[in-house]
Order: sequence, then structure tokens, then C-alpha cells
Amino acid sequence: DTNHIERAIRPIAIGRRNWMFAWTELGAKHIGIMQSLISTCRLHGIDPYTYLVDVLQRVSMQPDSQVHT
Repeated sequence: DTNHIERAIRPIAIGRRNWMFAWTELGAKHIGIMQSLISTCRLHGIDPYTYLVDVLQRVSMQPDSQVHT
């Protein structure tokens, strides 16, 4: 039974229509990345807002020399 997975990716499928208005291909790519992170958090029972706040705070405190691009 894969209903839980289908429910998790449903917002991505619905969001595809909205991605047409992302202005650029790069913008659409970043929307997809964020949507994937949020869906993965929900799948694992993690609050996406709390997770993203934590990650963004940690990234902002890293020296440039330690950030891999």
C-alpha cells in the first residue's frame, strides 16, 4: 500500500502548475528543491519550519571557506 507516499507527493504534483510562474528555470528548480525538502520532512515526522530555521541558522554561521558549492 503506497497511499502514504502518494499523499506526500501530492503537493508536488499540484504545485507543477504554479511552477510555470517561477520566471526562470533556475527559480523553478529551487521551488522543486524546497518542495522536496518539505515533503521529506513531513514524511519523517519533522516540522518543516523548525528544520529549515535550524538549517538556515547553521549555514549563516559557517565560514565561507567551509561551505562547499
